[in-house]
Amino acid sequence: MKDEAMQDEGMQDEGMQDEAMKEKTMRNDTRKAVHEATSEGVRAARVTVPMPAGLETARLSFDNGLGRLELAAREGLGNLLEAEFGGPPPAVWSVDGRTHVEYPLGARLLRRTAPSTMRLDPAVPWAVDVHGGAAHLDADLTGADLRSLAFHGGVAHASIALGRPRGTRTVRFASADDLRISRPAGVPVRIEAAKGVTRVALDDRAFGAVGNGLADQTPGYDTAEDRYLILVSGGVSGLTLS
Repeated sequence: MKDEAMQDEGMQDEGMQDEAMKEKTMRNDTRKAVHEATSEGVRAARVTVPMPAGLETARLSFDNGLGRLELAAREGLGNLLEAEFGGPPPAVWSVDGRTHVEYPLGARLLRRTAPSTMRLDPAVPWAVDVHGGAAHLDADLTGADLRSLAFHGGVAHASIALGRPRGTRTVRFASADDLRISRPAGVPVRIEAAKGVTRVALDDRAFGAVGNGLADQTPGYDTAEDRYLILVSGGVSGLTLS
């Protein structure tokens, strides 16, 4: 009898393990599934946005900030945008090339096991807006025709690699803390910061602490057709432009 009871318990344990494995497999399959964003919106770990026919300029808006994101332009993507989210997934919806990403309230404060990744197709020009704070952003936009880039909240602990501009391209920040911006060699850039700045480097020039804002530029900016204008409406604590 004792042996039979032990055998029954063993079979129950195996059954429970099988059920747990099935649930884990289902969760993994659900996470691997790719969902297409529409005007109704979708909340999923993996999302794609199809390329609309005849699109002239794509717009990407983070409506509630972002955190721990790897953003890059990749040729031959096939879709307008592809994303894989490493934490509580945001809602994503798209209409005629205008894509919105909205994280749940407080989601950016949660610790993620992996960063989120987002790829943009550079076949069309892009305009990117971030409303709310942005932290731990790694953006490689060297392959994109970036029409504009605006952070309407503060940005911290971020790295942004810009591509070669076509005309004057403006990058806006509400404030900056530990921010690194790189651009192609020979592209002139001007920085205008409205309030106090500390630890700012512009190529080979360094500024310690400036109380009444800062305005400076690299040689050739005034006469260049293709150039970057960096505007900061708030304070700066640690900004490197190279």
